[in-house]
Amino acid sequence: MINFLLRLRFRILTSFKQYGSKVPPSGDFIQQNWYTATWAHKNYSKSMESYDDDIAELRANGEEEACIITKEPQDEGGGSTKALIRFSSSPGAWSGFWTIDDVKDGMPFNILPEYDFEHCGSWIDRVTATLHWGKNYKDKKQTSYNRVKGGRKFRPTKYYYIYEFDWNPYRLKWKINGITIRYERRGISTNARRAVLSCSFGEYCVRPLNSLSEPTSILWFMHKKR
Repeated sequence: MINFLLRLRFRILTSFKQYGSKVPPSGDFIQQNWYTATWAHKNYSKSMESYDDDIAELRANGEEEACIITKEPQDEGGGSTKALIRFSSSPGAWSGFWTIDDVKDGMPFNILPEYDFEHCGSWIDRVTATLHWGKNYKDKKQTSYNRVKGGRKFRPTKYYYIYEFDWNPYRLKWKINGITIRYERRGISTNARRAVLSCSFGEYCVRPLNSLSEPTSILWFMHKKR
């Protein structure tokens, strides 16, 4: 019930006000340095990434895709991890902002639990707030999706929004421009974590991606200690 009410509140609020911003928040936030991690499968290509000062642009083309990961892990025990993002508008482009437990045994991806914001390029006014928190009896990721539909002024492919994970050992919040859209108390990590941004393709979006996508653009990424 609480997440239904949070989604409803967000939809009402974004029906009347544009919450997009290009101004980094004040406070003891740290601008993270990016580096390109080894992508977990054959489709990763550095050619799908471009950088201009602190702006990163990620693309995919149906055969290759982009991914960047934070160079240093965030602190154990929680914190606030934010990025100012405009998602790709290309149908078939699957973009994400997610966090994973710190690299273990040389494997920089799929270290559960995983917290996600996800967007398919054909979605005009929605994102998903997703939690992968463990394995079930079939050894598949246990997943809980919350598809969050905004109001008529929420346009994630047109405007930049601050997407945020705010967590401590007891609870996790997904926020967009400071508005909580999902709340969870299960599957919470107390480990150091890394943030990932990606632009990909595949079965996530119904429409295939047959050409170079419009970019998913990241103006900044910051982390605040708990």
